[in-house]
Amino acid sequence: MIKNLILFVLVILGVLFSSYKVYPQGFNWKIDSRMPHSIPDLYFGINATYGLLNQYGPFNLREDFIECCSFDEGNGHSTEFGLSAEYWYDGLTAFNFTVGYKNQKSDFVIQSELPTRNGSFITNYEFVSTINYLSLNFGAKHRIYNSHFSVGGGIGINYLINSSGKYTEQAISDNVPFEKRILYGGNINELNSLIVNPYLFVGYDVQLTYGYYVSPYINLAYTVNSLVDEESWRVLSLRFGLRLFRFFNI
Repeated sequence: MIKNLILFVLVILGVLFSSYKVYPQGFNWKIDSRMPHSIPDLYFGINATYGLLNQYGPFNLREDFIECCSFDEGNGHSTEFGLSAEYWYDGLTAFNFTVGYKNQKSDFVIQSELPTRNGSFITNYEFVSTINYLSLNFGAKHRIYNSHFSVGGGIGINYLINSSGKYTEQAISDNVPFEKRILYGGNINELNSLIVNPYLFVGYDVQLTYGYYVSPYINLAYTVNSLVDEESWRVLSLRFGLRLFRFFNI
């Protein structure tokens, strides 16, 4: 009796679950009930992000190989454009990949005070950096309570393409014999060619039309290794992104 009851319950559950279809993104793109139709699992599109950066040292600034100060904190912003792909493993979970070009601008300022006979010699040292990367991002997301909201995470890998830096010293006190000078001999340690940053994100999928959807998201990332060799330069970024996808039938 108990075995038959268990078997009966399992059959009923099987029928119920087999008749319940969870669509990728929650969108039902079936045009006509009389036409054969399947929801695609693979989507391709474009991606764009803008990031606000908090940056942390310390790393040293040298002028003609003589250390003059150490940068501890900075700020900046980043922009990134690229191509994306998203594969829906099931109706609730998706894996995504992005390849793109990333431009990162950074600004560090630190005040220096040197005692002299006529009072303290006060200046600000500033380092303005521009770094360009080839960025690869591998991630996954899961829809929240069968809604269009999702949470996820992943790992970003950034390959250094090129960089430039400008080093200046700005007069603060009146006894400084210049207003502003460029440190032509200024330099920092070499940049690392590979930067890894894990990230977490929240997003929302919005259907545009048949086969198209857009995904705005907010991304929080942190670099686990230093941007410069042998010293510490790490970045905490809050990024605002947008992906546009179109289905692809294999």
